Amino acid sequence: MPKFSYQAYNNLKERKEGVIEAENKTQALAKLDSLSLFPIRITTQEESASSSFTTSATKARSQDIINFTRQIANLLDAGLTILVALNILSKQKWSPTFKLVIEKLIDSVREGKSFSDSLNQYPKIFSSLYVSMVRSGEMGGFLKEIIKRLADFMENEDELKNKVSSAMVYPLLILSVGILTVFILLSFVVPKLVLVFEDFGQALPMPTQILISISSFLNQFWWTIILLFGIVVFVINRVLKTKEGKLLFDGLTLKIPLLGELVLKRQVERFSRILSTLLHSGVTILPSLEVARDILDNSILKKEVESVRVDVRDGSSLAKAVSRAKTFPASLVTIISVGEESGNLEDVLLKFSIGYERDIDRAVKMVTSLLEPLMILTMGAVVAFIVSAMLLPIFQINFIAR
Repeated sequence: MPKFSYQAYNNLKERKEGVIEAENKTQALAKLDSLSLFPIRITTQEESASSSFTTSATKARSQDIINFTRQIANLLDAGLTILVALNILSKQKWSPTFKLVIEKLIDSVREGKSFSDSLNQYPKIFSSLYVSMVRSGEMGGFLKEIIKRLADFMENEDELKNKVSSAMVYPLLILSVGILTVFILLSFVVPKLVLVFEDFGQALPMPTQILISISSFLNQFWWTIILLFGIVVFVINRVLKTKEGKLLFDGLTLKIPLLGELVLKRQVERFSRILSTLLHSGVTILPSLEVARDILDNSILKKEVESVRVDVRDGSSLAKAVSRAKTFPASLVTIISVGEESGNLEDVLLKFSIGYERDIDRAVKMVTSLLEPLMILTMGAVVAFIVSAMLLPIFQINFIAR
């Protein structure tokens, strides 16, 4: 027998919630009335679960979304409808969350909603860029081309992200091993040597005294250091959640040598590629700039893109509006100007983003090639200082003994 969830008031005007079994809603209402309850809401448990999932669905794995988009593009290219394509995909192996999303999309499309409106029910899974592009494809009658281009864009984004992550693995490994080595030396090795040095009764060299002081401080106040570190992380996290703090942090990031240039190139590449993709998909310039603004990570560049959007809305050309921005490179202004004059802005922007992607790849390799020896030298110097500070008293005793 079906189960119904209800919210109702009793004679004392107290709110009650619960579950009741009945053949249908009419019978459920009759049962509530016999219990002197006045219902304000009654739904089947399946409806309640669906509503709860729609509003609280968490993010899906990026690889699931990419694979879903690529397969949708392939199935549409084969001449299938979106509903048939979704039904085929629902039978494949996905993560539990994403499989449920596909099933809900099928129900929504079957009820008559557009594919874009169905996707828009899950903003934590399908971004505004994703929904905007699908909607433009539906309106223009070229949905399969749009989804194919969207799949290309997402795969490119994921590939670039993986390149950066892979390049940072080795430097981070060196840093972790170095920190662990120093921690072991200061926490376990040095304290034991201190006891030996005290038995000698000799004045210790200055490097050894410094090392003993650092080791003693760490052993006595390690909890203070952890506490302070936690407080600093908490404060920074709170500051970054404010608009002013995020602007300050992003501005400082852009000024860091090498790293700032890499971040700027990454943002400019993303901006030009998104703008090219949206314009090629038939989205007009103002909505395209709005989506491009929201997809950027750096708040400084977000603010500048908003200024560009306002200038274009007020009648300025895109090239002139971008030229007024302080952060965007002159090469982007030139390429936009050429694109506007030739009437081929989307293709010019795409070629520009591909060139910038190559520059980012070279920049990542250069930064990591500098980081690796720098970290090795730094950690080597620290370990060398610790070892020499431990050996100096032994050399001093041998010299006195002779």
